[in-house]
Amino acid sequence: MKNYLLIILLLLVLGCRGRQASEDEEPAERIICLSTSHVAFLTELGEADRIVDYQRTIDLERILSLKPDLVLVSWSEEGARLRQMGLRCEVVEEWLETTPLGRAEWIVRIAEFCGVREKGEERFAEISRAYNELAAQVASRTQKRPRVMLNAPYRDVWYVPGDDNYMVRLIEDAGGEWIFSRPGSESYPIDIEQAWLAMQEADVWLNTNDYDSLTALLVDNSRFKETRPVLAGQVFNNNARVTPQGGSDFWESGVVRPDRILRDLVQILHPGNLASDTLYYYRRLQ
Repeated sequence: MKNYLLIILLLLVLGCRGRQASEDEEPAERIICLSTSHVAFLTELGEADRIVDYQRTIDLERILSLKPDLVLVSWSEEGARLRQMGLRCEVVEEWLETTPLGRAEWIVRIAEFCGVREKGEERFAEISRAYNELAAQVASRTQKRPRVMLNAPYRDVWYVPGDDNYMVRLIEDAGGEWIFSRPGSESYPIDIEQAWLAMQEADVWLNTNDYDSLTALLVDNSRFKETRPVLAGQVFNNNARVTPQGGSDFWESGVVRPDRILRDLVQILHPGNLASDTLYYYRRLQ
């Protein structure tokens, strides 16, 4: 019994961690995605017709019935379970990256699974060039950095990210200043009093959870009616685009296109600096 448990533990730990596609493996023609970001990478490559299914949770019977060439997973533990069934899987861990371009670069790896690595390299080069050029332009022109507050309370707890977080990097590259300062990339809780004090100094309030209107946001958080971003009409949410599955496209195609997110944030934080004032992922809450 003890040996059996050790074997299972070893499988869970190893899974498909660090597994590299061997050179003699054929490009995957039938792919199952277990994350919407996987769908976004393939779509950006123009390879979405290879997707035979998307699953939020593993339906092993359906996966086996579809006979995929490849299953893309986000966790090694998921991969371990599928590999035990003789399925080829690859772990896509873009969510561990703390920089916007670090996440987007996974498009190259996804392209490799499809046998089109060169296409992935070219697409990433275009995305990174657009991102870096805009970030450099903002840095050269920005004299004042608006202070930014993020998120909204969930069950009376407000989670905010550390300084090395993906979202904080975007704010800084867009010429903004993150209102808190704490080492690391992980989010941590603050109490409502801390949030209220921070909002007295913030210029802009972003990423307000699932709220579609300022009215609904303030009904649940009435204490914040008199804060600076609310009074100035500077409250924006990143839910302007909804995926066919009902999720936020910000966390789907936005993973692949941080240049679009950056453009939105520049427009919000420094209006008038870009030729177009149209927002893609964000909208001002009314």
